[in-house]
Amino acid sequence: MNVDVVLFDLDGTLVNSIPAIAYAFNTVLKELGYETYEVSKYSDFVGGGFYVLFDRINKLQNIKEDKNYFVSKVMKVYEKHMLHDISLYEGIDKLLDFLTTNKIKIGIVTNKDHIFALNHTKTILSKWHFDYVIGASRENEYPNKPNPYGVNKIIDDNKYDKSRVLFIGDMNVDYETAKNADVRYIHCSWGYDKQNRYKGHEVANVDEIIKRLYD
Repeated sequence: MNVDVVLFDLDGTLVNSIPAIAYAFNTVLKELGYETYEVSKYSDFVGGGFYVLFDRINKLQNIKEDKNYFVSKVMKVYEKHMLHDISLYEGIDKLLDFLTTNKIKIGIVTNKDHIFALNHTKTILSKWHFDYVIGASRENEYPNKPNPYGVNKIIDDNKYDKSRVLFIGDMNVDYETAKNADVRYIHCSWGYDKQNRYKGHEVANVDEIIKRLYD
């Protein structure tokens, strides 16, 4: 096997959390008198964290409330309902079992709030031990993806050989993060980015990921 550590994006890669994200944003939009959206529409909004998602909705509705105020309200709702209708993608349990059995270190590098990312590892992902979890800092202590900070920190702190590190994601921000960190990348076609622009990196299922671990 040609990898020592596999780092994952979270939303759209391991977990389909769009129903929970949609619930939180729609709750606040409705409360403040704005138009809400079908859950499926949020696939067009996600990627980059809640502040970026706000910006995308704001372009459509011209929200009058301050961004920080609006997002703070969303985060309060999300904190209570982050497991709302969410699910692991097909085969993710098989992949994580495989990596664990083969003693490959696993981690998460996400633009989701760090506290929320940790919550997911203690709930829907609690069957597996994640060696590393780096989510977005509420205090902006470090940069988000596509800055390679999170990936590089894990590599540098543990003295990993970059050639034996794999990053798995589903958005352009993940592709750019892997590129900026100079590590191998796999793109999950089941995720949120459906633009089919990751030729050579795309996989359609977890069996293809496992196969690439031997390439």
